[in-house]
Amino acid sequence: MKLFLDFYGVRAAIESEAESILEEFRRDFQWFRADPEKSMPHVRLGLSATLPPSAVPQKKNSRRFVHHDPEAVVDYDFSEEEGGVFCAEPHRLHELGYLLLLSRVGEMLDRRGLHRVHGLALEWGGKCALMLLPMGGGKTTFALEALRSFPVRLVSEDTPLVDEQGRLWPFPLRVGICGDRNIDGIPESMQRVFRRKEYGPKMLVDIDYWKGRIAVGGPFVPSAIFVGQRGWAAPGEKLLRRVAAWRAAPALISSLLVGVGVPQGREYLLRWDVRATGGLLKNAFSRTRTMMRLLACRRVYLWRLSRDTVANAKTVSVTMETFEDA
Repeated sequence: MKLFLDFYGVRAAIESEAESILEEFRRDFQWFRADPEKSMPHVRLGLSATLPPSAVPQKKNSRRFVHHDPEAVVDYDFSEEEGGVFCAEPHRLHELGYLLLLSRVGEMLDRRGLHRVHGLALEWGGKCALMLLPMGGGKTTFALEALRSFPVRLVSEDTPLVDEQGRLWPFPLRVGICGDRNIDGIPESMQRVFRRKEYGPKMLVDIDYWKGRIAVGGPFVPSAIFVGQRGWAAPGEKLLRRVAAWRAAPALISSLLVGVGVPQGREYLLRWDVRATGGLLKNAFSRTRTMMRLLACRRVYLWRLSRDTVANAKTVSVTMETFEDA
């Protein structure tokens, strides 16, 4: 059984004997489902719900074996861009396969000048905003409230793509919310629990729940960048403060240039050979150039969230509506 995906021309084939695992991936990447007849995939990934093979070597030419723990192993060949994840525990198999796929697809998108940035991107009537919040800063809560209360469209809740012209491209994946409690107003059929080994469970919401609310027709030139600050705003405190564009640089260095919060997989990204090292340097240059284009954005705001989620969404929505240019 196979699943075929297409990420802006980077094609992937996912294979597993476990239909339940493939169904998880279908729901994770619903927006990127592809016709299997189009062309050969760039990435081939097998997911095996069995114990990993015993006594595998650590390295062999372009092939790497990553032991996540005694019961979970990834075997990947970078020259062929083909590999497998072996784990008998379904949630762990899902987690490792999901991260490996995003790591390999992300590196290939990097080569094409499309870089993932850890942030939230929403679109208001052709005007797009990029929101850079620290880890755990509440971007998912904000996105859910904005989609519930205002006529916005989702570009990406976690990792929008940005090209070397500083334009944003939709990259909508399933939405993950920390904890495993059901979310009010969203049908249970659209929710499922994602149990992670190190970071605790997440409740996943299928992107199909927002069908019709996904931004299409991009790319979008960001009209504003909102840089989140740690700590809740005090009652009556102003939530937004316009600042010089360079004030967004630290957040962009973290979320775009370094890629903090972006599934990259150091165990896959860092490979000590001339070709891989050259690719990393090229990607770093491309990401830097992309960051500089984003810093040319005319409107940058420091943003301190309130505990009032409706007030947060309303503040940003009202601000975006004042912009005359798309």
